Amino acid sequence: MKHVIVLLCSLLLIVFTSCKNEADDQQANETMTGNPVIPGYYADPSIIVHEGKYYVFATIDPWGGEELALWESDDFVNWTFHHLNWPTREQCTTEKSTSAMVWAPGVIKALNGRFYMYVSVGSEIWVGESGHPTGPWENPLGDRPLVENQREIDAHTIDAECFIDDDGQAYLYWGSGWDWKDGHCMVARLNPGMISFSSDPIDITPANYFEAPFMLKHNSTYYLMYSEGKCINYTYKVQYSTSNSPFSPWVFGMNSPVLSTNEDSTVAGPGHHTVLEENGRHYILYHRIFDPDLPDLYRQICIDSLNFGVHDEMLKVQPTHTGVVNFASQGPREVNLALDAEVVATSSESEKYPAEAAVDEHYGTLWAADPKDEGPAITVDLGEVTGISTCKSIFEYAHLPYRYKIEYSVDNKDWQMYADRMDNEESGSPVIDESKVSARYLRVNFAVDENLPRPAMWELKVY
Repeated sequence: MKHVIVLLCSLLLIVFTSCKNEADDQQANETMTGNPVIPGYYADPSIIVHEGKYYVFATIDPWGGEELALWESDDFVNWTFHHLNWPTREQCTTEKSTSAMVWAPGVIKALNGRFYMYVSVGSEIWVGESGHPTGPWENPLGDRPLVENQREIDAHTIDAECFIDDDGQAYLYWGSGWDWKDGHCMVARLNPGMISFSSDPIDITPANYFEAPFMLKHNSTYYLMYSEGKCINYTYKVQYSTSNSPFSPWVFGMNSPVLSTNEDSTVAGPGHHTVLEENGRHYILYHRIFDPDLPDLYRQICIDSLNFGVHDEMLKVQPTHTGVVNFASQGPREVNLALDAEVVATSSESEKYPAEAAVDEHYGTLWAADPKDEGPAITVDLGEVTGISTCKSIFEYAHLPYRYKIEYSVDNKDWQMYADRMDNEESGSPVIDESKVSARYLRVNFAVDENLPRPAMWELKVY
């Protein structure tokens, strides 16, 4: 009997160890997207999946820019910034335009295989058409918007999103309010060409609506999701209402709001979202405020899971700093030699912007030099002399050019040039410098000029 007990214990230990090892291996193989998912200050995301790649279109903060941002990735971890040829503030201006910049793109692939963008510029909705997400884009209506400024009816003409129903009929939803109140949600049927309406716009405003409508259909129910509150503070949130048609009547959603500022306020003002269905699961892509204490509005893009309950009600979204696990198909990743390395900067603007933030592979943290620093630089110690071939610099603003040089050393005394971009006039992210050298230390030196962006980095990656 004693031998039987020992044998059973041994078998249980083997099973336990095997299960533990499998769990450990599974955990080791998990890859998180991380939140924020994209480096920099962007809002109002719209996402397209095309030929195995993800394309996120977004507003450039603060309060929009002269152009839109477009980020491309094949793994939802590493992103490349693109400039678009259209729209710009100059290209999209009429006599009725307000001073509002380029905002809130809504991009969709239509049944004809073409891509259509509905974007807010000057408080008017413009439509663009392209054969590929990166463009070139053009306005098929020439120099006029799809929807003019409608100030006379108190509907702010922004935040357009297209929805294509199961029968192929396309709808355009849009609308906000003025002075942070009285938001109006408008909808109209689109013609098959996607650049004109087959019905007059009607007001279908649901309860607690302010802006940013997004239509989702799930199990024959129409879910109109939207934002309420002020996008500048903690009150911003995502609500939803349901209907049996794309138009109304609406029933206010159970568990609504489904996304809002979390209990410790480390996720502030989440909203103006889009929804992506991937491998049978739903995900919500939204923006949140980078730092509510800053005088200007800077937001960042995040992703989390969106789930439904047993009665098809939307469940509360838990906003995270980690993102979602194994979201995209990700093969072996290069080892970033600078990850969590020892790092020293000549200065930091404040304790909110430490040097360590440049080597933590997290886009929620930033290193920024003190504005009074006349020779700002950041030095990374790789721990030992090793061969490197590539440096990827992810600066604070992807759409602005930085002037800098990278030097390398084996002893932190004698320095040699790795890359010299002190005359650089090009923008982008990541900025890639390539040269095969042996080094232990890398130092990024920034040019200082009132016409240049402040010396600051989300990440310095070394391979």
